[in-house]
Amino acid sequence: MTQWFQQKEEAAGKHRLYITWLIYRCFGEKPIRLISFFVILFAYFFGLKKQKAVIDKYLKILYEYTGNVLYKNGFKNNYRIFLNYSNSLVDKMISFDKGYKKIFFSDKNEEDEIKEVLKEKRGIFFITTHIGNSEIMRSLLKFSELDFPVKINIFMQKNQCETFRSFLDKIASDTNIETFPIEEIDIETSFRIEEKIKNGEIVFMAGDRLPAKNSENSYDAKILNRQVSLPLGVLKFAKMLNCSVYFITCAKNNGGYEIYAEAFQKEGKKDNEIKLMQEKFSIFLEKSILKYPFQFYQFFDFFNS
Repeated sequence: MTQWFQQKEEAAGKHRLYITWLIYRCFGEKPIRLISFFVILFAYFFGLKKQKAVIDKYLKILYEYTGNVLYKNGFKNNYRIFLNYSNSLVDKMISFDKGYKKIFFSDKNEEDEIKEVLKEKRGIFFITTHIGNSEIMRSLLKFSELDFPVKINIFMQKNQCETFRSFLDKIASDTNIETFPIEEIDIETSFRIEEKIKNGEIVFMAGDRLPAKNSENSYDAKILNRQVSLPLGVLKFAKMLNCSVYFITCAKNNGGYEIYAEAFQKEGKKDNEIKLMQEKFSIFLEKSILKYPFQFYQFFDFFNS
């Protein structure tokens, strides 16, 4: 299997990201979405060969698993995923500008629980997915009814980390976000994050994509009846911090962003905690895919077989 870090991703570099931001600031949301529509349409027909093959395979697997004809692969559904991804980048722009206002939880109990933890200034470790747009959570935290700023720590691939940080420095005065390269987690980083959790800060780390460094540190899971490899280090890190752990997906739904969250509840012996976390996250990831099938943004061969 070709891993995501072994292929060149069609991600926006820092200059393209900043140009997109300037167009958005000058002309607003609708023009940038219109431009995105035609840019993605052009790219779809004249490029993105590997990515199209991957999404085609994903939709075939999804249809085979569900039997739902609405998920059949073909131009309409394939292009829909690419367009959704493009629009999610515009939504990021809005969240950094004026904040994305319509954000809601799918489960009121989970919302109350998370807000209570934040009010008590206890740290939370969010294990995210590459479904939807988890960065939109920042708007909820920034514009919530809390009377203090919530500090956020995000782990991402090193080159993405540099691009994101450079973009933030240019467009935002927001100092509540700190980024960390996932490839460079060491003892010092662990101590820093442990201290941040004790101070009531939040950590975001994706649980569905292997890091380029130490990619063999993984576990096998069944998603849509296919074997996939998921990062084990994320779960070990979350367990080590001994704080509230939530699996979370934030995806477009009903004209806004819906936060689909599930608390990890410890059960039985402590020795079995990692195994249980593997099982629970795999189930959560599959449910997220089925809940938001056209916001699956894994543009590499996610499925091993």
